[in-house]
Amino acid sequence: MKLYTNKNVKKMNRVYNRSLKRSLFSKNILTVKKAKRSLLEIVIKFFIKIVMLVAVPLSLRKNKNKLGELVGRVYKRFTSRDFVFIPVSFAFYSLVSFIPIILSVSVALSLIPGEFSTLFNNEILKRIIPGLDSFINSVPQTWNAKTFVLVITLFLASLFISSSGFGKFTYSINYIYKHETTGNYFFNRLKGFFIVIGIALFIFISALIYLSIYKLFGVHKASELGKNIYFYIVFSLYLMLNLYVGLSVLFKISPGFIVPWSSLLPGVLIASLPTMVFITIFGYLTSLIDYYKFGIFGIFMYIALLVSIMSYFMYLGIITNAAFYKTFYSRYTTPKKIWFRKFY
Repeated sequence: MKLYTNKNVKKMNRVYNRSLKRSLFSKNILTVKKAKRSLLEIVIKFFIKIVMLVAVPLSLRKNKNKLGELVGRVYKRFTSRDFVFIPVSFAFYSLVSFIPIILSVSVALSLIPGEFSTLFNNEILKRIIPGLDSFINSVPQTWNAKTFVLVITLFLASLFISSSGFGKFTYSINYIYKHETTGNYFFNRLKGFFIVIGIALFIFISALIYLSIYKLFGVHKASELGKNIYFYIVFSLYLMLNLYVGLSVLFKISPGFIVPWSSLLPGVLIASLPTMVFITIFGYLTSLIDYYKFGIFGIFMYIALLVSIMSYFMYLGIITNAAFYKTFYSRYTTPKKIWFRKFY
């Protein structure tokens, strides 16, 4: 008979399990099987963990158990039943608001001397959204009274629907953080309207700055190879910067409670990185594949895929921020001090 010390724990357990299987009691023992993890779960948890290692304090990085618990809590909330339809609903409203916002940016750029609208359509839209530049360019420059009324009506209707979407976005953030109230419907809707206007202004200013630098360095006169190199390097970095700034502001102003800027880093990175990679990769594929043969259907499917991916990662980022906030800042949220809070 061999004796095993605690220095050979693994070997001792193997011998014990082997002898247990040979015993008469083995038929009465139910083995505990580990739940199999799907590939999607492994990928999402790994991605969240990498972002957390960048964003969280050094003390948590050393505590692997606590970090794993935080990542598991985020994934469990992300895959819960009450969360299933939230990103899908938001993706629909984003899809409705996408074309009006881009069209309004293009029209606003056309009012500035220097062919900024043409550069916006040909050097940005054409490279990241196949076929959308043709759709924007097909919009008539001069409208009669009936066409003008029709276009303005459709634009206002789209703006009204999209403001409802961002109003529900405010509601969902309050819900995810478990704030004391999800907000008043009217003020959430009003906030959603201003968020849509703010997004259009932010894209307009960002595009104007990028195109101004683009013209300043004379890239518009360069060869096609030079334009491609500039776009896939400079634009990708600029896009990441704008996504980071834009989503940080969006996550800051949308909820009805105070959120520290420092608590937004994990969620913003989770939402920004996949969106930037998606736009850059598909932008590169547009130079290899002729998407124009699919017509308006191809444009619609691409935009639908883009806003769906962005919506899912935005909400994954919000859930991550909520768990991060509850872990390192406070278990409770503090309402913003605004004059109309009594209506909430």
